[in-house]
Amino acid sequence: MPVSRLVPGRYPAPNISPIADKIRGRRGARGLTPLDGTLLHVPPVADGWNALLGAVRTKGKLSGDIRELMILRVAAINHAAFEWIHHEPVGRDAGLTTEQLYLIRDTSAIPSPHVLSPLQVAALSFAHHSTVNVKVPPSVTLALAEALRASIASAKSEEDTESLTQDLLVESAAVVASYNMVSRFLVSLDIAAMSDCPPPWPASKSTFKVPLPINPATGVFEDGHFIYAETHVTDPDAPWIVCANSLLTNTDMWEWALTNMLAPRPHGAKEVEILGKEGVPSDGLYLGKYKTFNVLLHDQRGHGKSSFPNSNSDSSKEEAGIKCTIPILASDIAFLISTLILPSSSSVRSSTTESTPKVHAVIGVSQGGAVALAFAAMYPTLAKAVVACDTGPRTPDGNRAAWDERIQLVREHGGAEVGMAKLAEVTLPRWFPSPSRCSMEMYLPGQIMSSSKTTTDVVVVPSIQGRRPRSEDLLSQVTSTRLEGFVLGAAALQDYDLLAGTDDNDGTVNSSRSLIDVTETKVLLVAGSLDGGGKVVAGMRKLQEAWNAKRVPAGGEEIRLEVIEGAGHLPMVDETEKWWSTVGGWLAEIE
Repeated sequence: MPVSRLVPGRYPAPNISPIADKIRGRRGARGLTPLDGTLLHVPPVADGWNALLGAVRTKGKLSGDIRELMILRVAAINHAAFEWIHHEPVGRDAGLTTEQLYLIRDTSAIPSPHVLSPLQVAALSFAHHSTVNVKVPPSVTLALAEALRASIASAKSEEDTESLTQDLLVESAAVVASYNMVSRFLVSLDIAAMSDCPPPWPASKSTFKVPLPINPATGVFEDGHFIYAETHVTDPDAPWIVCANSLLTNTDMWEWALTNMLAPRPHGAKEVEILGKEGVPSDGLYLGKYKTFNVLLHDQRGHGKSSFPNSNSDSSKEEAGIKCTIPILASDIAFLISTLILPSSSSVRSSTTESTPKVHAVIGVSQGGAVALAFAAMYPTLAKAVVACDTGPRTPDGNRAAWDERIQLVREHGGAEVGMAKLAEVTLPRWFPSPSRCSMEMYLPGQIMSSSKTTTDVVVVPSIQGRRPRSEDLLSQVTSTRLEGFVLGAAALQDYDLLAGTDDNDGTVNSSRSLIDVTETKVLLVAGSLDGGGKVVAGMRKLQEAWNAKRVPAGGEEIRLEVIEGAGHLPMVDETEKWWSTVGGWLAEIE
């Protein structure tokens, strides 16, 4: 995890600093966190901080759910994503549910007792007013005291009720005050490079290893071959977004966009319609109040936590008979939908008869963008819409040779992680060219600059204004990709033409439908303005014009192209907010 874009942090080795060792003792297996490393710039402060927070967290008498509820409300109000991320699991362990966490995260209102208990509502209100206004209205403080008193009485504690009520009220104020201090420290010093990240919206996360046929045409499974997938569920009845990654990345590439995708629609804004007539919850709204999405992420074949077919073989993909194409990757998404989203587990690889799609949209970028376009042609009834970002409908001229050169580069440097690291060095500048906020040319985290500087033709921005820690994370994803997975995925990009159809000509996937013939699925094209020096925007505009020329006269809805200014090849990474404002706003219009 990155430390800060302002200060590097201090991390003394064990047995060097008694204060650092004392903090390690409280943290346990986690070791020193980015917060600890920042505090250790001033060891006496770090020592006092450790003692105070250790007492607040572990030595009081408040129940865990009340303590963590107040901490999380402070984090939500103060936009302390680091604080929320570390305390949400603690809150869940203390009994807080996804529904309760969602109400805690929504700082626009204090709910009535229903999903939250009367004591939880009273504690939430106290934390909210103390954080927002500092001075808590007497009625709010008295309500918390009364709720604490009632809780003590119901528990039949042997302690004096009034004395214990007073103690717990003081402890409540100490919890809120302490974690306001924590959140302000976290945000002001950009700890973990999260000062511009909103706190996540809670969802129930599940992970899967879905067995997958090597060849969709034969349906033959290989032992140990699977696709890794994650579901992030806000509401079981909410519509789904399914994401397709870029080559050389894994599910973590959606880390920054995921918070937005799980937020109340549209794109994180509070839903206008809250309750129906006479206070009856509106149909189709989560907790009677919100419109939300669920999200399905996955690692493509040979990437991230997904397996590689015949991974124990030293043979090349051609020798082993292993094939990967854009249509096959689209077929994999359909298989995941049938397995994890649809009520029936029957395969939908060759079926387009689902009448009510549970998938709101398939969103893909780069290679995943091409997969999303293929999905639109092959499975037009499985999703209402597709969003294709920074991609094209077919292999560009010269692209096959370019991928061969990149594969050769990895092999020349020994393959494995060393070779992939060399590939990462040339890939990240292409993904995030200057002046992208994720540009690798910007100053390193911890190098404080007072203003922008220009060297030759490159504008170097102050580290706190940039997002280089995100590109460092992507660098790690590229480096950790297995060579055979990269080769397999690159082959899919070296030879595809969705304008000619999605038939692989070998029976692997049977669909000869051209992308241009797709009229029923809603489509949004998105491109970063910096991608390829503007060539990607030009290519996608050409696709838009050709597609609309056939689609609109046939009664299809006009396809839009949106350009994300200042973004590179992965606009959901370097310009997350602009990207989701565009994409999320468009998705919210689709019913």
